Amino acid sequence: MASVEAGNLATGPKRNLLQRFVPITVWAPAYQRGWLGTDLIAGLAVWAMTVPQVLAYAGVAGVPAVYALRTVPLAMIAYAVFGTSRTLSVGPDSALAMLSAATVGGLAAQGTEEYLALTAVLALMAGVLFLDTTGTDQLIKLHGDLQRDGIELTFAEVRDPVRDMMRRAGADGVIGEENFHGSVDEGVLAFLKREKDGPYNLRSQGTDHNEE
Repeated sequence: MASVEAGNLATGPKRNLLQRFVPITVWAPAYQRGWLGTDLIAGLAVWAMTVPQVLAYAGVAGVPAVYALRTVPLAMIAYAVFGTSRTLSVGPDSALAMLSAATVGGLAAQGTEEYLALTAVLALMAGVLFLDTTGTDQLIKLHGDLQRDGIELTFAEVRDPVRDMMRRAGADGVIGEENFHGSVDEGVLAFLKREKDGPYNLRSQGTDHNEE
């Protein structure tokens, strides 16, 4: 009963920015205690795999290993709070570590406080501004595949920074401005209007053709 009430609150008229940008406030009230055991086992398995990775990749990035052990738990907790996909794997990446070392290495000497500060700033900038171009390519490909099957890909409540990055990557133009909506309600209404206008137009065209 509590989960139903929480769901009603999340979709009611007072749904606010906190629920939109901090998804944990929506799903946490519906979390079932029976899931805790398996979630803890999964978390320990991920942690056992992640610790050796971050120790190695910290060396690749040119920073002490202790910084990796401090930052990775914070990143994972942050994704649990702000993330929207329960199947996405979040963790360190060797390519990013090499790119960080190559970028910062041209500006400061490794082992200095300036090097550490620049590495931290670069990581924060990447976290705020980064949009995976591979993901964008896959989104465009998905749009094409669905369109061939007669399915239209539509988005609602896309955040402005994400929308801007999609425009720069070209996905916005391919998908079409008309398929982006300010809210789910607007998207549903637009879909219903297209469904209503489509058959009407077809019938009109058929009638005109018969009159000719």
